[in-house]
Amino acid sequence: MLSQIIFLAILILLNAYFAATELAFISLNDAKVERDAKDRKQKGKTNLKNVKISK
Repeated sequence: MLSQIIFLAILILLNAYFAATELAFISLNDAKVERDAKDRKQKGKTNLKNVKISK
């Protein structure tokens, strides 16, 4: 019984993580990502690659 509750809690936390990740990608502003990539920010370049792959 307790193990099932713990397992369910872990699944809920994983679902929350993946939902938040999906929301972050959906709400990315393409113009800001491209500007960050042009400014040679590593994070911007990585995000630009991820956005291009996901579309």
